[in-house]
Amino acid sequence: MEDASIGDAGADVASDASDASRRDGSAEWAEQLDGGLLLGCGVDTNAAIVSVGSVGVQTAILFQKHDAVGNRLWRRANTPTNGARGALAAVTNAAGETFVLGVSSDLSSFDDAGVMNGGFVAKLAPSGVVTWQHSYGVDALLIDVALKSNGNIVMAGRLHASHDFGGGTLSPSGLDDALLVELTTSGDFVRSARFGDTGTQTVQRVSVDPSDAVVITGVFDGSIDFGVGPLVGAAAGTGNYDTYVAKLDSSWAYVAAKQFGARNPDTVPLGIGSDALGNVFVCGRVTDHVDFGGGPLTSAGRDDFYVGKLTAQLAHVWSKRFGDALSQACTALAVDSSGGVALGGAFLGSVDFGGGALDGGTNRPQGIVLRLDATGAFTSQRALYADEVSVERVRRITASDFAIVGTFSGRLPIANRLLTTTDIDGFVARLAP
Repeated sequence: MEDASIGDAGADVASDASDASRRDGSAEWAEQLDGGLLLGCGVDTNAAIVSVGSVGVQTAILFQKHDAVGNRLWRRANTPTNGARGALAAVTNAAGETFVLGVSSDLSSFDDAGVMNGGFVAKLAPSGVVTWQHSYGVDALLIDVALKSNGNIVMAGRLHASHDFGGGTLSPSGLDDALLVELTTSGDFVRSARFGDTGTQTVQRVSVDPSDAVVITGVFDGSIDFGVGPLVGAAAGTGNYDTYVAKLDSSWAYVAAKQFGARNPDTVPLGIGSDALGNVFVCGRVTDHVDFGGGPLTSAGRDDFYVGKLTAQLAHVWSKRFGDALSQACTALAVDSSGGVALGGAFLGSVDFGGGALDGGTNRPQGIVLRLDATGAFTSQRALYADEVSVERVRRITASDFAIVGTFSGRLPIANRLLTTTDIDGFVARLAP
């Protein structure tokens, strides 16, 4: 998704009073969007899930909230006047306030909070009302967001053109630079930084560890310097990119940074998180190979699903690859309370994630939610089968339960329900995989 837009004052869509009658009394639940995509979610301290995305073929930006047992509390769709894309990511704080990132292609607004064009961040009250928003135009694409212990948010993405986020103008050195921006819970500027040279550098995912250190992962060509000398990747403009992981302290001073030798345009990190000790987990898809320090993880065919664990200083602990000659990818990651990890993704072919071979067919990918313990050993898995399924985000709710958002087509049995669509549709679920 390259850009998106937001529409007029967000109209409330009535809560579905029949939701409660569709639950079976267990903690698990699921609901489909009925036309659209869900790409991000946040979870509050009451186990309510706020999911975000777009309505239709990216024609309106959507926010919705479900309580702990799956009753929809509200849904808001902002219909634009000149096309749209949608919301990309979200995080929810202890007060139930949600911060949403997305992209907008026209001048439009959320409620009366201001004018929107291009990349945006917006804050939602627990009721779904937008309390503030900022637009960054086409200068920056912010695609992930994490929460610090003081309530500040850290946004990550790429800087495409010069922009002043509040601390002076940042200008990319080349095509795109990796970008971080920190705001207070009120939307006030705290700090911003860019990292890169004349090539292309991006941040794909961001997380914050228990010490409020900021952990990022992304791809780069040329070189990228986080404070103590550059990481040097493939030559700029060759179409090949290296994967990196970097850690900065709470004030963004350098802690550690490493590259992992992918040098391939299709090897991309798509999830990152930290445990209570500051150890780092990273996941994604690998074409050819990637090496986190335990030896190359080499794809068995097209793209393979990978996950790795690093120390707080980014030294290798363990790393794993899952796949066959077809395509597999890890697209989401959440660290559990015991130091293990829940992973979401999609797979084709015959893949054994540790619990026995799963058959994903050869045509359209199926979904997977996988749990590994702190040592990387298999704990459990949940395959999601329909005509096509992809898990986009995973967030921890309790020690055993996770919020899942994704997309599907066809008939998807999930959480003792059957979701059906004749097109691509979004779904949100609470699962104990």
